[in-house]
Amino acid sequence: MKKIVITGMGAVTPVGIGVDAYWKNITAGKSGIDTIKSFDPSELAVQIAGEIKNFTPTDYLEKDLVRKTDPFMQYAYIAAEEALKQSGITIEPERTGIVMGTAMAGIATTAFTQDALSGQALRTKR
Repeated sequence: MKKIVITGMGAVTPVGIGVDAYWKNITAGKSGIDTIKSFDPSELAVQIAGEIKNFTPTDYLEKDLVRKTDPFMQYAYIAAEEALKQSGITIEPERTGIVMGTAMAGIATTAFTQDALSGQALRTKR
């Protein structure tokens, strides 16, 4: 069995952006759960959630990338960048893996992309 090594971590969470902020807040007992502020939840049965607060994507990413991605992808880019910087290593793409938790965020984007790629593959085979 091969060993796995965690070389870096990144975090974009309702409790904090960045591993240090996340850890500081979580160990202080701070909660990321609050009333939903990013849209009007008045028609929903549940009106509380864990939203990413004080997040301005252009503080971390180029405007063009922000325009082309939905928030869950932006969170992933930012967390991955932090993990890579924390690791201090030069990655070898063919030997690199990423573990990411999203709690189902971005499932529509993932499905859309899969459909687009599958459709493209079918069109090129004909």
